[in-house]
Amino acid sequence: MQRPFPADPVRRRLKLAAAAAALAVAAACIGSARAQAGQAPDVQAALLARNLSTVDGQPMGRDELGGRVVVVNFWATWCKPCRKELPVLDQLHQEIAARGGMVLAVSIDRDRAKVDRFVKEQDLRLPVVHDGPEALAAQLDLPFLPATYVLDRNGRVVEAIGGGSMAELQALRSTVERLLSSSAPAIAGEEGEGQ
Repeated sequence: MQRPFPADPVRRRLKLAAAAAALAVAAACIGSARAQAGQAPDVQAALLARNLSTVDGQPMGRDELGGRVVVVNFWATWCKPCRKELPVLDQLHQEIAARGGMVLAVSIDRDRAKVDRFVKEQDLRLPVVHDGPEALAAQLDLPFLPATYVLDRNGRVVEAIGGGSMAELQALRSTVERLLSSSAPAIAGEEGEGQ
């Protein structure tokens, strides 16, 4: 009779690790497919329903988010892929801020002091919000971490990625560039109409 796993414990661990990696890839693909199929959560509405401010005290509401192309990145200081991609997203924010775009980093850490320390150590200039694990992350039922959503100027999710690979970040950058070049900024006072 054949055993379901090899008798060698090293080979068994390798097979289990490979299976776990395949499940993680499948989960990331499902998350991306949700956004493309129009089943992504209403990220902008969730952000606007909370009274959020950045770690340096700036409000983050309709005036700051409305009419812009917004990349919303959910992250945590303990998440290695998050730590790797934040400098890339910070650079993207610097490049698109003057053109009607922004990157908003939402920390789901429990400890606000760790977030403040990480932001200072990394010299991050993008807006960073500390929201904890039970707020937006729970409400939106994040499928993975990091989880990044691209919102068009009307606040609709047009792309979602997870995992933070450089290929995914490059695809995200292309989507942002396309949105910035193909849509005009909203006129002040018209942001909330038709939503």
